[in-house]
Amino acid sequence: MKRTSAVLEGNRNVYWRLTPRENLEFFASLHGINPAKKREDIRKLLSSLRLEEKTDTPARKLSRGMKQKLALAAALVREPELLLLDEPTLGLDVQASRDMERRVQELAEEGDLTILFSSHDMDVVEEVCDRVIVLQEGEIVVEDRVENLIDLFRAEGYSLVLDDSLEDAARSPLEEEFDLSFNPNQSEERTEIEASLAEPAEVYRLLERIEEAGAQVISLNRKQPDLEEVFLNIVEGGEK
Repeated sequence: MKRTSAVLEGNRNVYWRLTPRENLEFFASLHGINPAKKREDIRKLLSSLRLEEKTDTPARKLSRGMKQKLALAAALVREPELLLLDEPTLGLDVQASRDMERRVQELAEEGDLTILFSSHDMDVVEEVCDRVIVLQEGEIVVEDRVENLIDLFRAEGYSLVLDDSLEDAARSPLEEEFDLSFNPNQSEERTEIEASLAEPAEVYRLLERIEEAGAQVISLNRKQPDLEEVFLNIVEGGEK
């Protein structure tokens, strides 16, 4: 692609002595764009990243989150076709990270820009990306849509809380029959169990066995896998 921009981790994309407006005018001019004709677009771009009140503040005086958003604005003012984002939310507070995620999602939904997003934060990747490439030791080990990867490793996971009437002798038979793990830090008043079942119908058989063991289920909640669990399954050799 002729026009490629990048936002590097550590907000190294901007000149800290220049203001946000001056930074965008400078980077626009580097790519042959007349800053005078770009002023309204620059104003809108800064506004979209909630930097309008800092337009004339030197970049060095901005917070880390604002510097990172300014770096994104500097990349976008060049009107790229491909945008590379390297750990764009690393080190940001919750609000700044969400602002960055929101803007990246908006850019992706506009459909005029291809975004390559590199991150170790699986929650952010799951939130903003359509497709995922997992690298291990420099090799691509999987490439697919986010929802397909989650479906691939989807299991019937449940969290159960029982009363304190489950005898120790009854635990081993349950563990042998089902894929269970008992919370070692649970209180004396109740028993907490994580169950991974092959099929939804198995939960009824599990409940029957618990009842036969003389215990009562206080609560039962179904768990859904997330991209972090999928990633760990893949890199630890659990890919199906």
